[in-house]
This record gives sequence, C-alpha cells and structure tokens, in this order.
Amino acid sequence: MHGQREHYTLNGPRTSSELELLSLIIGTASGPYGTRRIALELLQRFGGARQIAQVPVRALTQVPGLGPARAVRVHAACALTLVPPRDPGPEQITCPQDAERWIRPALNARRQEHLYGLYLSTSGRPLALEALSTGSVDRTLVDPREVFRPALMLGARSLVLAHNHPSGDPRPSPEDRAVTRRVGELGRRLGVQLADHLILGSRSFCSLAEMGLLPAWTGNKSALTGEPDAPTDNAGHLGL
Repeated sequence: MHGQREHYTLNGPRTSSELELLSLIIGTASGPYGTRRIALELLQRFGGARQIAQVPVRALTQVPGLGPARAVRVHAACALTLVPPRDPGPEQITCPQDAERWIRPALNARRQEHLYGLYLSTSGRPLALEALSTGSVDRTLVDPREVFRPALMLGARSLVLAHNHPSGDPRPSPEDRAVTRRVGELGRRLGVQLADHLILGSRSFCSLAEMGLLPAWTGNKSALTGEPDAPTDNAGHLGL
C-alpha cells in the first residue's frame, strides 16, 4: 500500500489502474481480505466506478472485508464521477430558462425523482438551492408547508420548485399539477410567491407557469415581486 501511495504521489492518477485507485480509496485492510482483493471483488461484482456509484451503499457492504464506514467512503469517491461541472448560472433569475440553468446540474442523471427548491430574493437573486425530497412528487410532498420552511428562514420573496422525470419526458402528470396548485395557494397565504414549477426531462423542460397554472413570468415583476399580472393566454411547454 505504501508503494501505491508513493507511486500516486509522484505520477498522479493517469498511470494508475482503476483497481489501484480503488485500493487507495479503501485504504488498509486487516484480516483475510486484503485491500487489493476487496477492490477486485468490487470491480467484478459491479463494474467500474460509475456503476459502483449507482448501487446502494448497503450493496457494497456485501463484499467480504468491506464494512459500512469503508463502503460509504468508496461509494462517495465513486459518486464524484457522476457530478457534472457546476454552471454558476445567472446572477438574477428572471425567466424559466434562468431557473433551469441553475437547477439542471443538480438533477442530471438521476434515476429517481428529486424535488428541489430555488429560493430567491426580492430582486430575483438566488439565495439557496435546497434538496426537498426524493421519490415521486405526489408521495413525498405530503405537507407543502415544508417547502416554505427554508423560504422563511432565508427571508426569500419567491421560489421555483423543480423536479426531474427519469423517463426523460417532462410533461406534467395530474399529481404534478395538483402539487403546484397546493403549494401556490399556500405561498399566497404566507406571502412567498411560487414563481414556477419546472419539470426537467433528459433534454428539455416544462414550465407550469408558462402552462397557465401560475402567474406568467414578466421579467423581474409579478412572479418575482408579487405585483399583479396582466392577463395572458400564453401557455405551453418550454423546450418541447
């Protein structure tokens, strides 16, 4: 193991095999199962690092010699291969496209539905992007008040909900529409505007505000500041 560390320090990752890199992540191992043997078993069972990152941590603990703490470390290191480069996005959110740029990196390549909230200041500047739940929206968003807890803590004036459809089709389900109406209504009572609910597919997205379920975006006004909207008949999908 010491020789592997020295080799990595001098030459970096390019001259190391995936087996050697996994061995370094695992660290030292005691008992009958050596570090290299554990790494080899991981590769044989699951494939490369990207495949390891996509199985539950508990599956890794079934490999002899790999305990819970070490399994978490291996899984987290492999999960880095799935994290896309972060686009900081625009400094001010004024339309669904701006919001989608902020949220897309967090939802790309997800195999389950994840619900996020992008919380905005009065001027439409992002304050925080918060993970709210995992699973289908209608099953996990039991109490819409949980959506507004971060908004009240941050002093947010508005927010954009977003979740992904792992199928790749961003068209909203009846449950997506129902959740949007419930959260929008509670937001009006709390004084925090639900500016939009975005549904992200693999290559496109849908804005429920643009579909008419919420006040239409009109620059920095209306959806962001709560000022009255002019009537609009503009409804449809974005990017479809």
